[in-house]
Amino acid sequence: MASSKYDDTSGDADGHTMMMKILERLQDALYEETTVSLPTFDDEDSDDEQATPWNVATTSSGSKFREQVRAFESKNLDIFDVEEDAEYTFEMSRVHSEFQDIVESGIHDVLQDEFSVSPRAFYVNLLKLRNEDNVIDSTFEAFKNKENGSEILQILFSVLSFEDFARDMKFKAAVARKKGQCKK
Repeated sequence: MASSKYDDTSGDADGHTMMMKILERLQDALYEETTVSLPTFDDEDSDDEQATPWNVATTSSGSKFREQVRAFESKNLDIFDVEEDAEYTFEMSRVHSEFQDIVESGIHDVLQDEFSVSPRAFYVNLLKLRNEDNVIDSTFEAFKNKENGSEILQILFSVLSFEDFARDMKFKAAVARKKGQCKK
């Protein structure tokens, strides 16, 4: 169903804008914020480096989404604080299901609040972007859009993957344990 904000049948620039917003929110919520040292390039002989933030949330709603994911992870880290070769538990599976719900809700909020579009329209547009090579358009913009569609799909598949989620949570639990932040 098309809305006044977005026509899901057009595949136009508004669809690309929507995909960029969704990709931005997924990156905000799921990519770890860190700091990297980059050369300053003040002059040719300079060896100075500057600490530069990387993967910083780009919007206030992205920051809220990230905080929601981080709070959820922190609340559930102890469940994943197990030996490396320990079997997965039903509790871990339940936590993964809750995590999927959080991500789905975050995407749904962006779709509804910013674009008044249904999840189905998002999916149709995502498939259009992913399959843009069916259209004869070798412009950089078409390539970029296809890449964005592929990245969104990769992120969504990683959210769906229990193995990926459990591995990441085990790693975060081990780091937290070393910092004295887990019960073990």
